[in-house]
Formats: sequence, C-alpha cells, structure tokens
Amino acid sequence: IELDNEETGEPEQVVRVVLIDADGEAYQAVSKGIFTALKNLMSIPYIGSPTWEPPLKLMVKQEQVAKGSMLTLDLVG
Repeated sequence: IELDNEETGEPEQVVRVVLIDADGEAYQAVSKGIFTALKNLMSIPYIGSPTWEPPLKLMVKQEQVAKGSMLTLDLVG
C-alpha cells in the first residue's frame, strides 16, 4: 500500500501484513518489524510457508529501536 512518509511527507510503498488466526479472525499491520519477523519464520525449514497446519502460536512484541519502537513477532511454544 502507499502511505506518506512521516519525515518527508512523500508517498512511499509499505507492506501490509494480514494474519488469520485459527478461528478465522484477521489481524493487519503496516509494520516492517512484523514483515521481517514473518520472513525470518518462513526461512526456518521445519516451519516453511503459510498456511500453517496446525496454526503457529505467535505473540506480538514491541521492541525499542533507534527511532523509537517497532512491532515484531515471537514464536510461542
């Protein structure tokens, strides 16, 4: 999707991630941290690519970074 850059005001392309839980509930985020965490998860051979059966148990975390904070994911269990 396209959003305005907070610093420059110029439009830029960003990634929107949509995750669906075991009950069919959808969650969305526009977050480089969430996107990167999912890419890292998919690079683990025994996890592979979506869709995951059984569903993965993930926890959203907020981490401090140089410019404030960002969201990421932890694999639970």
